Amino acid sequence: MSESYLGTPSAEEHDEQACEIQEQGERLSRESARKLLDSCMQSPHGYFCFLNVLPRNENITADAESSWAVGLRAAIDGLCALPELDQHNGNWSDPAMEHYQEYGELIGAIIQNPQMLHPKHYLEIICDTLANPIARDRVSYRLFEGMNYALRMFSHDPRYPEAIREQLNFVDPQSFSHTAYMLEFLSSLYAMGGDADNYGDGEYIFSVVREQLQDAVDSNKGSYLLHERAALLLDSINGVRSELQGDLSLRHIARGAIGIVDRKGVRIFPETSQAEVKKIYEELEGIKSQFSQGGLSERMRINARRNELTQALQEIPSRMLNSEDVSVPGRLADERAFRDWEYLTTHAMRTTIKEDFGVECDELTLREQFAFLDYLKAVPVEDASQLKAFTFRYGTSALRIFLSVGDDQALRQRVQSFAESSDEALVKEVFSGYGKLVEHIDDAGDYLKQNFGEGSASHANAVVEQLLTRARKLLEEAVEVNDESKEAFLEKVRMVDEDVALFTSACRTLKKSGALKLEDVEGVSISEKPAGALSAEEKAKLLSLQDQAYRSLYTPEFLASLREVLKTTLENPHTHFYFLRKSEGEEDAIVSTLRFDEKDPVANTKHLASFFTDPSYNGGAIGEALLDEALMREQADGSAIVLECSPHLLEFYMKHGFNETGRFEFKGESGISMRKDPVMQPYTKPSDEETFAEQKTA
Repeated sequence: MSESYLGTPSAEEHDEQACEIQEQGERLSRESARKLLDSCMQSPHGYFCFLNVLPRNENITADAESSWAVGLRAAIDGLCALPELDQHNGNWSDPAMEHYQEYGELIGAIIQNPQMLHPKHYLEIICDTLANPIARDRVSYRLFEGMNYALRMFSHDPRYPEAIREQLNFVDPQSFSHTAYMLEFLSSLYAMGGDADNYGDGEYIFSVVREQLQDAVDSNKGSYLLHERAALLLDSINGVRSELQGDLSLRHIARGAIGIVDRKGVRIFPETSQAEVKKIYEELEGIKSQFSQGGLSERMRINARRNELTQALQEIPSRMLNSEDVSVPGRLADERAFRDWEYLTTHAMRTTIKEDFGVECDELTLREQFAFLDYLKAVPVEDASQLKAFTFRYGTSALRIFLSVGDDQALRQRVQSFAESSDEALVKEVFSGYGKLVEHIDDAGDYLKQNFGEGSASHANAVVEQLLTRARKLLEEAVEVNDESKEAFLEKVRMVDEDVALFTSACRTLKKSGALKLEDVEGVSISEKPAGALSAEEKAKLLSLQDQAYRSLYTPEFLASLREVLKTTLENPHTHFYFLRKSEGEEDAIVSTLRFDEKDPVANTKHLASFFTDPSYNGGAIGEALLDEALMREQADGSAIVLECSPHLLEFYMKHGFNETGRFEFKGESGISMRKDPVMQPYTKPSDEETFAEQKTA
């Protein structure tokens, strides 16, 4: 214990407010400690004032935090409240530097008196520090050193192993994050000294921890993720593996993305820079192994090169991962969830998952990674065996299916039963088709979030969930698929996949025109269907909608003739429709529709036979986007589009690229013939690289 910090303070080192707070009672509350610290720090040598107010004869128990523990929390909070300082560019102003030194010296002084901190509360402070990104960066290493010192000072104090045992709770799911932080702390503590000479008699602590970890691993205690973290630490203590913290801070974030994890979050590098980033990290890894082997001059040279590489890395353009990237609101704002995900991204953990589940985590989207994380944090070790067998046999697409059903345990079980009872080749084909569909839905969500501006994430997430709901309905059919029905099912998957592409492409048109906000398309779906795939209900709805749309425009006689034409085409296998629907409760109402009749191979034309919108929705930009995207698709093969319309629609269709080719009369109504010649460029689906170029380079 450092006696100099417990002596009688001089009058100059006390201010009146500090004295008043001291007189109020022996034990400080967190609120009074913070007020006292703020007051003391206004005085010269403020941390001396604060230390001298802390009671010296307090009874230290596990029941409540001592004044010294409360004071340590206040000091950490004060340090974290200081503004960010740019150490690299030399912007350390004297007042700021002085405050950092004051708080640092105060924290150092408190932890140099470990007898005033109960081990239980010291460990809780460490775990809370690890949960705070600023505190983790500014003070965690100092706290680890302090605990190292305490273990040397009180190497045979039974309170320390007892407190560590209490903090490692593998059974209670609510204790997951706390136990995970304890494992992280023990990993760091072991890496600082392990059984080296400077650790002294404190090695007995790790003999106790070893026993507890061995019991947890052997008895399969806790969730899968906690179990694996414990196993990794145990292997390190036993000398089986030396890797404790993963692969520096370079991570494979998700499909095609790499980034750096630090206390500010995750920086993601564009695909064009990834080769350069990896090259820098390879050299940094090489330098790391050389540093301890050379003399002073060699170390100085290596350190200079390391600084050059670090600076070069900082200058590579990147963007910060944020809530716009994750289709699970609040995930990145939840520090504990983020730190758990960060551990999932380490090389050691992903290697373990690859060995156990046969899948690569970085092939999953961020939404799927967080869903997988939730599963691994909750599932008992033994209960994970069924999923292991499932994914090891059928790969990443099987895991994506497992994650896509959410909390629907009944459907999840039906999917696994289908896999167990069906031909393996059939299952793989079905899963592969569905996996690609889910992948394209996530691509669509990423595109929307990246291109509709700040604050679009919640609306894009709603769109993604809407598309996933439609995909999940296909899963209910998938569990009934056999060899005879396989092609029909895969065709449905293909059609939904095309609908996802069409929807995203329509949103791209809206984005370019600036005609719509993303929230306006929530609950909207776009699809393409051949007439033969329409249900009786859909056919009846189309007939009714046409009557409503044209009632104010044409005579009853003309409407009757249009109705007969539509009835006939509804039975024509060569006719197909584009639909724009809007969710109304559990029903999807048809808002707008386009009909294309069969192609004339001689004239190389397609007939846009009708385009109408439910009058209650008043058409609008979404309907026009659907028209533009449908025309683009239909002309991808070089066909011209022809149509007949009323004179009042002439300007509307001219705006969409049609030209007048003639006029006519039919049953007393005037009409105009129009034609849109093809623009000779191929149609590109939204899921292709060109469409998502903005996302990849954002």
